[in-house]
Amino acid sequence: MANLEPQSISAWFDKKNVFITGGTGYMGKVLIYKLLVSCHNIGKIYVLIRKKKDQDPQTRLVHMIQQEPFKGIKEKDADKLKKIVLIPGDTTAKDLALSTADMERMVQDVNVIFHMAANVKFDLTLKEAVRINTVGTKNVLDFAKKMSNLDVFIHVSTTYCQCEESVLEERNYPAPMEPQTVMDIVNNLKDDVLLAMTPKLLEGQPNTYAFSKALSEDLVQRSGLRAGIARPSIVVASLNEPMPGWVDNVNGPTGLLIAAGKGVLRTMLMEGKYLIRVIPCDLAINAIIGLAWKIGIEKPKEPIYMNVTTGSENPITWENSINIGRKLTEIYPFTDSYHEFKYVYSHRPFSRICYVMSRNSAES
Repeated sequence: MANLEPQSISAWFDKKNVFITGGTGYMGKVLIYKLLVSCHNIGKIYVLIRKKKDQDPQTRLVHMIQQEPFKGIKEKDADKLKKIVLIPGDTTAKDLALSTADMERMVQDVNVIFHMAANVKFDLTLKEAVRINTVGTKNVLDFAKKMSNLDVFIHVSTTYCQCEESVLEERNYPAPMEPQTVMDIVNNLKDDVLLAMTPKLLEGQPNTYAFSKALSEDLVQRSGLRAGIARPSIVVASLNEPMPGWVDNVNGPTGLLIAAGKGVLRTMLMEGKYLIRVIPCDLAINAIIGLAWKIGIEKPKEPIYMNVTTGSENPITWENSINIGRKLTEIYPFTDSYHEFKYVYSHRPFSRICYVMSRNSAES
């Protein structure tokens, strides 16, 4: 009798070669780490790295693997790191600015693409956001279509790509404008004219990041590739891997927690009962790898969408987070800082200000 059980995720990745954009970013590092430690027989992991400031791609890669989470792998099984293959390039350039040799090699070798490269800043100009996030996605898709052995294309989007929706379903949402039209507009208009037009072009989206990611999803939907679109919410420190609480940046809630813990942030306007849609980076990456496996096993004709976020089973509210932070700060105080946490109700309906006062500052 034939075995009807699907392959395990690890077994499915056996000898498969993976191409990753955004591999030097926070989630990119966790993705590479997880593939190395859990998919033991994975093939090569091609990592696209661009020159940044005064650092060439090779220097950036060397620096990356000397730090956590790769430092632990190097100490236990350094040979695993040999699977990482540097590919100098840039998603914002045609053909990703690849050398002829790298292009020919990957066209034949790559089986799975994880497109994670993006700029997540909310205050980018429309031209910058579209160039990096939307044009970058188009360039990666165009390159993917040349690959003769590609099984899966995974695009990492965001839960906040459709902020005007009260409920985000796991389905395609057509972009408010034709992506190519937007790319042409930002490429041809003067900066001052484009700045004046931006509020109208956003069509209800809160910022250029959300808008550019919505356009990118639309490009993947139309690509004809066997694709999956993952929508993580707010990604925070790890739950378990590479170690509990691991984080390498101060973006988003991490920066807020540090600022409050140090006494720099004193007030924040919020509704305490609202949920915080956060997810540990390792859980998000596990889900994204699982989505790649699902696409590879099921071979869908249309992209599969997955909202990678917390649900109602184990919710956390802003008030929960403040109370937990208050307790932990008293047990594990930040250097040169101890705090009293108070709630102050504002005059605005349904609004609450969390007031954080430094005891040291109050005494001085």
